Amino acid sequence: MKLALAVVFLLLALSQLPFSKIRSILFGCVFASICSSLFIYPDYEFQGLLDLFIVLSIPAFFTALVFLLFPKVKCGIKVQPLLPEGGGGVVNLAYFLILIGVMGLLYNILLIYGGVGFIGESDVSITEYKNAGLAGDYLAQSALSKGSFVFRFFSLFAWLSLCLCFYYYLQGRILLACMLFFVSFNIPMLSMTGFSRSGLFYYVASLLLLFIRYYELFSRKQRLFLTVSILLALVMVLIVFSFITVSRFDGYSSWWVYVESGSDLDVITFSVLYYFGSWIDNTIHILREMEAPLLGGFNGYLSSMFFALKGLGVEVASKGELWESYFGYLSTQFLGLYLDTIYDAGSLGVFLVLLVFLLSYVFRRLYVRSLLVDCVFSLFFFQYFIMFFSGNVFSYFFVGMAFFVSLFVCFLIKAKFFRV
Repeated sequence: MKLALAVVFLLLALSQLPFSKIRSILFGCVFASICSSLFIYPDYEFQGLLDLFIVLSIPAFFTALVFLLFPKVKCGIKVQPLLPEGGGGVVNLAYFLILIGVMGLLYNILLIYGGVGFIGESDVSITEYKNAGLAGDYLAQSALSKGSFVFRFFSLFAWLSLCLCFYYYLQGRILLACMLFFVSFNIPMLSMTGFSRSGLFYYVASLLLLFIRYYELFSRKQRLFLTVSILLALVMVLIVFSFITVSRFDGYSSWWVYVESGSDLDVITFSVLYYFGSWIDNTIHILREMEAPLLGGFNGYLSSMFFALKGLGVEVASKGELWESYFGYLSTQFLGLYLDTIYDAGSLGVFLVLLVFLLSYVFRRLYVRSLLVDCVFSLFFFQYFIMFFSGNVFSYFFVGMAFFVSLFVCFLIKAKFFRV
């Protein structure tokens, strides 16, 4: 089954190569992910119509997402400001983002430094710190806890800083673009406060994909400079990623997943392949064993509503609690975007999710003329898709909020509060 899926995604990647590099790369990422799972777990044999449905539905879901989320860049898209010449706002958006971004960076650096000290003093491993709730314990007892929500909220603007970085760079305002690029490091830093690798991955992936998406708009010198900058960022992130991986898994041969797999690979290599490819095994296993909830019958979770209901004081189970009731010991593993969507929205709700993305596609094609707004949509849709092997990143409060904050700021630009 996995081999058949890998072949399908390889053909999809090759078919899009002449038309859209972005689509080809994204299909290629899914292909590589499924291939990595073949190194750690054996393939599944076809057992009936259910397996045929799985093999057909997974590519159908991802194909619909890729085509709806990543339309081609329009030839007439404007690099100029959202407002006409001479139309100014009250607050300079770039300076505002740099100011709060620097404060967010300092807070995140102090939090990471304090976390390292806490690990050393408590004689615990990074794995225990991340997975056993010790990161929350440290923050609760730290003096930094008083400003936790405020500074994490500041970190939300890092995504918009990255969009504005590309926006100004295309206008030739290099210094401002570099400063915005610097504060955009809050994206991986926010993830690193809990020694998670996901923020590192989707930050570099987003940089690369944004560069490819707007490649035709850059001059030759700009392309060279961006290529070198992204390569340097990639090297730095790989170093940190490797450090976290080795620190968490070196000597962790008793890890139950590794033990049950019976793999001949060393635990560090296994952990990297498992990180990237385990979702497909978990997806096939769960779909074979469990019945997906129907929208209206056995309601999907709709985690995007959880935060709104919780904010209103309604007693609701967390996504973690509900996932544990569904999947048991697999609830803390990577389930992938496809399975996450089915159980989050209900199997019928998947079509509603795709309908929302269809409306977004129509809106972008008809009304989005500014590169800044297009970049906001593109960046968050990249993040939604690129973590396909993990789950739905918009289930996490700060990522979902960052998207709406960025759109709201674009509205404030049009309302002449911010100027760019």
